[in-house]
Amino acid sequence: MIRIWTPKGEALEALQKVRLDQESRLEDWLAKDIDLLGEDLLLIGRQVVTDHGGRIDLLGMDEDGNLTIIELKRDRAPREALAQLLDYASWVSELSTRRVKDIAEKWLKQTLDGVFGERFGKPLPEKLNQEHRMLLVAGELDQTSRRIIEYLSREHQVAINAAFFSVFKHGEHELVAADWLLDQDLVEERAISKVRSAWSGHWYVNVVQDYFGNWDDWVRYGYVAAGGGNKYSAPLQKLEVGATFFAYLKGHGYLGVGVVTEEAQTPRGIEIDGKPLPELVPRSGFLQTDPAMAANVVRVEWLRTVPVDAGKWFKGAFANQNIVCKLRDEGTVSFLRREFGLDDD
Repeated sequence: MIRIWTPKGEALEALQKVRLDQESRLEDWLAKDIDLLGEDLLLIGRQVVTDHGGRIDLLGMDEDGNLTIIELKRDRAPREALAQLLDYASWVSELSTRRVKDIAEKWLKQTLDGVFGERFGKPLPEKLNQEHRMLLVAGELDQTSRRIIEYLSREHQVAINAAFFSVFKHGEHELVAADWLLDQDLVEERAISKVRSAWSGHWYVNVVQDYFGNWDDWVRYGYVAAGGGNKYSAPLQKLEVGATFFAYLKGHGYLGVGVVTEEAQTPRGIEIDGKPLPELVPRSGFLQTDPAMAANVVRVEWLRTVPVDAGKWFKGAFANQNIVCKLRDEGTVSFLRREFGLDDD
């Protein structure tokens, strides 16, 4: 249950939660800014008409070319909303790459290849819609919907989740807070476990240059960092002490392999040779004082590293936009272990 308070004197006053007057407003908000969901998606359709006469509220695509079906609960009964979502998913699962492109280009009014490249900074995959996810969006979520979604995810590893938006009154203004029913990372982990290789035991970490220092800083001072909002900083908390990871820099390939020595913390809590990290690496990402935008830093011991211009890569190697995720691709893991000498060790 989401609650919001506002300071009143020396105390906090809880804001009144109100009912969203029209759930269609949610669709308008998401159509204008799909990033409100906290997922890295490209919107490729709205009110998409299926072959069975249904209409999918919103259809999104991730950087791997996979689809997300977004359906609003509106005022329908829980079972009706979920049945509709499952029905749409059965139709989406059969869409060919050509049909996905047709749907997207009708909505985008330009080529999918061009828009996809601008959004994700990489070419459109040759084969689209190899997997799909389902998302129910609601102003409020009833217990029946919760139980069904939890059951499908937990017991049958279905890639389904719900996002709900709570509205609060603050004087004459409305405040909107969003949350997920289930941990989205866990939902995806359950779903991909059915169709992908077992976890290698190694993690994948995205390198973000300049905002948190350049690659040489990361190597010299022994850290990895992320921030600019909880969506980006929180994933570093998955890295436990002793975890092995490979660091990837977009456009350059894999630059190093390291072992976590300290769990995620704020940069101001880290001292190296008696100096706080923000003084050693005075980048804007470390100077952010807003808790909602602050960075997380994980201390590491680098086992092997290479310069930016000598990144390890091969065509088809695994890479995505996640800050942290488990490395499962067998070809990529074998390549990296060999290139960074882990097999020799």
